[in-house]
Amino acid sequence: MIFKNKKYVIEGDDGMAFDTVRVGANICKLRKCLGITQTELADRLGISFQAVSNWERGNSMPDISKLGELSEILGASIDDILGNERIARIADAVLKDEPAGEVTREELESIAPMLNDEQMETLVDEEDAQTEDIASIAPFLSTGFIDEYARKKISEGVHPKSLTSIIPFMSQSAIDALADEGVKLHGLPGIMDYVPFLSSSKVDRLAIEAYEKHKTLESIMGIVPFISNQRINELALQVYGETGELSSISPIMPFVSGSVINSIAKRVVEKEGIRGLQPLLPFIETSVLEKFLRKK
Repeated sequence: MIFKNKKYVIEGDDGMAFDTVRVGANICKLRKCLGITQTELADRLGISFQAVSNWERGNSMPDISKLGELSEILGASIDDILGNERIARIADAVLKDEPAGEVTREELESIAPMLNDEQMETLVDEEDAQTEDIASIAPFLSTGFIDEYARKKISEGVHPKSLTSIIPFMSQSAIDALADEGVKLHGLPGIMDYVPFLSSSKVDRLAIEAYEKHKTLESIMGIVPFISNQRINELALQVYGETGELSSISPIMPFVSGSVINSIAKRVVEKEGIRGLQPLLPFIETSVLEKFLRKK
């Protein structure tokens, strides 16, 4: 897998990376050699001592913007701090906005916690990157960058389903737009992998469109748990009103509110008598059922 631009080429391989615990231990050792406390180091860097403490425990990484300053204060090279010559070279190149040569994806993933999204995005060319590559560093990229990557892939004819791994990192509007493309290609089955990420209004609209097209609730069963209560209730009343058959709404009965079930039950009794309620019995409130029985 290759990322590349005018400054960097990032190829997936088994290159050496580093871990935050090792970096933290290096910072701690260098600090103690100078005889300064975490608080003193934090004051010089203009950050909280908790941040320094988290570095030394391996809970987080120094921001790359602090590496140069940290290097000067500790009297050590970035390589000494990071404990990895290649990672140090990449970090130094980013700081100086200079070419860094070839960088493995593993190294990019390692250095990502130190970079802001703009710095990360200079390392990635979405024209060449594969979705799995983008997904591996998605938490460190801006939403706008990922949205644009997805948009370009769709325009190139990539199936929306292949973008599932980056959907959690996309904006709501971009996810909803992706759903429209998926439905165009394969109907509702084409978007089932990411229905949980769609907005309620989008799911409701897709449900109505699917029902109007197929005239059966079976066509929307895959998304029923994500349809709003209001829309489910409206569909139940609409479909029963159109068909007059309880069987036509049986697929969504478990999701219909009690008040709507009671309303439909009343219409059933008026039309078919108490025996017509049998399909609704598991869903009718006991008090309502008793009321119907007393009237009988």
